[in-house]
Amino acid sequence: MGEKIFSSHPERDDKVWFIGRNKDWYVPTDAAIGRINKPPLMGEIYVDIYSVRPGTSGAPLITKKGIIGMIIQDSGVEAVALDISTIH
Repeated sequence: MGEKIFSSHPERDDKVWFIGRNKDWYVPTDAAIGRINKPPLMGEIYVDIYSVRPGTSGAPLITKKGIIGMIIQDSGVEAVALDISTIH
C-alpha cells in the first residue's frame, strides 16, 4: 500500500500552509506560515494565515501530517477550510 497523503485529525496550533492562489502554483517559501487558531468545528478548520488572499479558495491546506482540508474562505489574515474527512 502507498503512503497516506491526507489526515483528518487537525489540532489547534498545528502549523499549516497551502499551495496555489489565483489559478497559479503559488508555493510558500516558509513551510510554517500559519496555525489552526481553534479546534475544528463541524467539519471546518479556522486558520490564522497572513499569506491567504482572495483567490486562494480551493487550495489544499497542509500540515506535516499531510493534506487536512480545502480552503473555502480567504481573507488577508484568516482562512476557513473544509476538513478533508468531509470532502473525501
